[in-house]
Amino acid sequence: MAARVKAINACRPKIVLGKTVQKDELVRYLAGRTGLNEGAVDYVLRELRDAVIFYGQSGRGVKIEGLGTYLPNIDLDGAVDIDYRQSPALKNGLNTPGVFTGQIENKANIGKTADELVDEMRRRLATLPDTIATVSMPGLVGGQSSPVEVEIRGEDIGELNRLALQFQDMVKEIPGFVDPDTTVRVGKPELRVLPQRAPARRCRTSVACSSRTTGSSRTSGTPSLTENGSAR
Repeated sequence: MAARVKAINACRPKIVLGKTVQKDELVRYLAGRTGLNEGAVDYVLRELRDAVIFYGQSGRGVKIEGLGTYLPNIDLDGAVDIDYRQSPALKNGLNTPGVFTGQIENKANIGKTADELVDEMRRRLATLPDTIATVSMPGLVGGQSSPVEVEIRGEDIGELNRLALQFQDMVKEIPGFVDPDTTVRVGKPELRVLPQRAPARRCRTSVACSSRTTGSSRTSGTPSLTENGSAR
């Protein structure tokens, strides 16, 4: 059983986004910078949008110097959209020393490595009572669905569910965690599978293979297999 606690990495530096600039504000800004009237600026912006659509319909991207490249893309359903690739000039401009005036959360952690952030998370979790916590960076494979996941193991499904819900309540009190959740769903059916080794060998499979197959689709309350047929 896995208690998957959904959370945004509590230690990672992140920008606190302000109100998004809408077209009217952008038009006024550009008119003030260029000396053009607002109607002309609005017209040019609409023509720029239409130009991206026009060239995209023929499979061509549009590169705007200093801004980026707009490339047509198609998904499995056949819907065409636009991928945007930013220009290096944008990144360079944003990272000019001393020019950024927005708010940065966890600013003190800028420059720290991922391992250092994991160590900080371990220190925070160590304050939870009666808990032995291990934290690692999720790999590229393995089924992780959140930046931070906690797995609680044991043989008593009821006790595991209780601990998972208790842990979820604890995590809510840690600053920086957002929308903690578990795979505990009260009333969900449970299944116990006891593999028979001899038939499994005839089918050229194993308990470990069956466990991985079962575990890949299980959620809280659905045990996987162990060598002695017990659940976890």
